This record gives sequence, C-alpha cells and structure tokens, in this order.
Amino acid sequence: MKKDKCLGRIVKPYLNPISNDEIPPYLWQHLIECSGGQPFGATLCSVYDANVNKLERDYSTSDLNSLVDQIANEFNLERNRVQDYFNRAKWSSLSKQLFNRIDMNQPINGYRAASLGGTIIKITKVNGVYYINCRKAFVSAKLQHSYWQVYLGQMQFIQAPIETWQALPPCALNYIYYELNSKIEGFLNVYKNI
Repeated sequence: MKKDKCLGRIVKPYLNPISNDEIPPYLWQHLIECSGGQPFGATLCSVYDANVNKLERDYSTSDLNSLVDQIANEFNLERNRVQDYFNRAKWSSLSKQLFNRIDMNQPINGYRAASLGGTIIKITKVNGVYYINCRKAFVSAKLQHSYWQVYLGQMQFIQAPIETWQALPPCALNYIYYELNSKIEGFLNVYKNI
C-alpha cells in the first residue's frame, strides 16, 4: 500500500498493467488534477498508422557461415546472435529458432515510431547440405500521446505525436509492445509451423 499524494489516502497498487478501458472516469479526473493538465502526468500512449509486412526467403548451402552476413542484413538481426545460432545448429539435423527485435527510437519526420519484428529460422541438414527457411513478420507504427486537458472549462481529449527526445514511461513501453505484437502474432504462429 502507498499513500496517494493528491488525495492523501491509501491506495492499493495495481499488480497488472492498466489498459485504457480499465481506468474509471473518476480516476481520470484525479490523474488530470495531479498532472496539472500536462501531457506527462496522465499520459496514455497510442499506436497509429501501423504497417505490417512479411519477408520469406529460402536458402541452401554446404557452409552455414557463408550466409550469416546475408541473413543478418536482410532480416535486420544482430550478426552475433545469428552466428551463435548457426554454430549450434550445424551439429543437428533439424533446428528452429525465433528471433525478436524491437526498436522504439525510429524517427519518422521528427517524431518517434516503433517497430517490432519476429524472425523464425529453420535449418534442416540432409546429406551434408543445409536447407534454411527464414520467415519474418514485422510491424512499424507511429506513437502519440493521448491525454485529457481542461481548456476554458471544457474537457478536451488531445492526441499529439511523441517527439524523439521525450522519454516514455514503462507502462507505455509495455502497452506499445503488446499492441504491436498483437498485429504480427498470427503470422508468427503460422511461421512457427514451417
């Protein structure tokens, strides 16, 4: 339990992240009063203009290390992780790995955007030849603040793009991840069965 600064009462902390529709109206008013109407106190973060893309490639080679750079560049993966996976996979006849990558600092026209990608790499070894199936689903979206503001006695719901220099609170990062993941999880579930 912790003491609420504005109301001076004991409040029970939330154990799970709060979504937009779980906050009752009286709490919204409390958040707005505590923040003084500023966008950083009662800020919610929303995702808009999301673009979902897919990339599918198949390779075959007798030397896995010859494809490390090409796959890391085409699928926007960290080269060291791909190299480590290939070193482990060359001893097995069948191997499958999921690589996730999230980037919250992409600038688009001076405003912040986020991207999330999931890449599944399957390696099958048959008679000394490696068959590599790579499937990627990724989404990129712009981020914006959503908040309430009192202006001339009226409550207004404001949405403004997030500048690249503005920090995001942890609950906003959590919300962005789950929102982006929900857009690509169907593709990733299909790709897991390749």
